[in-house]
Amino acid sequence: MSNVNHPKHYAGKKYEVIDIIEDFDLGFHLGNAVKYILRAGKKDSTKTLEDLDKARWYIERLITITRAVNKLVEVKEEICACGKPAFLTTVGKTNTKHLCKECAVDNA
Repeated sequence: MSNVNHPKHYAGKKYEVIDIIEDFDLGFHLGNAVKYILRAGKKDSTKTLEDLDKARWYIERLITITRAVNKLVEVKEEICACGKPAFLTTVGKTNTKHLCKECAVDNA
């Protein structure tokens, strides 16, 4: 096995991590979470918790992004302060702001 093409710490009994990630179309955040979960303790047995913490970080980041995007309602012809097309997002209980997706995530 090659450390570039087929590293041992990403190989299971039947499948490699990349095959699972691609087969399920997991995308960046979920793909990285799965990668770190499946390699936990295999690349370096002293860093099992670090791998699991990394997986949790990617999952928590995706939850934050998903919650922020789910709060957005498209507003025609509004522009975010950063200059990108804006969405209407709830801030607190009643206040709303016009934010782009990236700024909404940063303000989540």
